Amino acid sequence: MTSYITDHFFIKDIKNMQKCILIYFTVLLAYGCECFPSSKGIVRDSTTKILLDSVLVKIYSDTKLEETYYTDSSGKYRAFISSSMKCKQLNIEFSKSGYDSIRISDPPTENNIVELKKR
Repeated sequence: MTSYITDHFFIKDIKNMQKCILIYFTVLLAYGCECFPSSKGIVRDSTTKILLDSVLVKIYSDTKLEETYYTDSSGKYRAFISSSMKCKQLNIEFSKSGYDSIRISDPPTENNIVELKKR
């Protein structure tokens, strides 16, 4: 009988500890993600509103260049921020031949519309 009671309390303590650990990591994840800046949207011509593909997108953390890539065929871009950029200012530069370049600091997270002006 004593063994049953001891085992029962031991199992109950493990389950409580598992719940506490789960809650801890959930809270940590929720608050930790706030500091990973990101942005996504489209790039288009400022006059015609036509979506622009192959726009060079440069992602900076503060002033350091972190990533370079191009918009897809429908003018979409998505800036993913690596853990090395955690809690730094996000700057994105957009450039395409025949257009003026534009640089945006701390752009909107979603549905950002970037318009490039022809030279």
